[in-house]
Amino acid sequence: MNISINLGDIFRDEDGDPLDDKATRQAIKRQVIDQLTSECLKILFGRYDEELVLIMRSQLNEVMKTRMPSLVDDVMNTEFTPVNKNGQRSEPTTFRAEIIKTCTSEMTYEPKHYVLDENFFTQTIKGVLREQTEAFKEALKQQIDTLFKSNALVFAVDELKKRLGSPQ
Repeated sequence: MNISINLGDIFRDEDGDPLDDKATRQAIKRQVIDQLTSECLKILFGRYDEELVLIMRSQLNEVMKTRMPSLVDDVMNTEFTPVNKNGQRSEPTTFRAEIIKTCTSEMTYEPKHYVLDENFFTQTIKGVLREQTEAFKEALKQQIDTLFKSNALVFAVDELKKRLGSPQ
């Protein structure tokens, strides 16, 4: 298949007369310049964005390496005054003290009527006790079954000996 386009026909008006050559060249020149400018800007800003991301990432990594250990210590040991929803202030405390206080208050065994009202520590203790009780119950049941079977066999043998009149 062969497609041919006569560019001379494209640059003619509706009567077939040639268009103003200077105006056509200026329009084409303007379009080419606009197209090249937009492509160059896309490439330039794309590269600029990539380099900026690399620089920011390296700067953030450097800051994190140097400041992070002291930042965590500062956050944990800085004093603050808690304010409740009514605006009443409590005693000044630290984040570390609040974590310890919360952990100790949560690590108390407080059984409640409903399981959803119990804290995680109580639920965990109950779960462990339930598992241990079930394991003990199974082991005891096996021992009782084994002892019963052996005693039943001894009794059955003794009874057979009595009935058959064999010496003991």
